[in-house]
Amino acid sequence: MRPTSRILLSVLLASAIAACATRPQSASAPQSASKQRAAVTGSRIPVPVDARTGQAPAGQPTQSVNQQDIQSTGQDEPGAALRMLVPEVH
Repeated sequence: MRPTSRILLSVLLASAIAACATRPQSASAPQSASKQRAAVTGSRIPVPVDARTGQAPAGQPTQSVNQQDIQSTGQDEPGAALRMLVPEVH
C-alpha cells in the first residue's frame, strides 16, 4: 500500500471513529421551566396559554372578520378595512 493511501485511510478511519463517538442531542430532552407556550392570534401578539389545556385563557375578547366583512367596507386596502371594522387596530 502506498504511503498516501495509508494517510488517506487513516484520516477516513479517524473521521469515522470521531463521528461515532459524538452523540446527537436527544430530542426528548426536558424543556426548561422558563419556556412558555403561546397561542397564535394571527397578529403576532403572544397570548399566554393555560398549561393544563394548551388553550388561550377563556374570556379574552376575540373578533372574527371574514372576506365579506372586509369587502362590505368598500376599502381597497385590508388595513384600512380592519381599522374601520375593529377600532382597536391602529
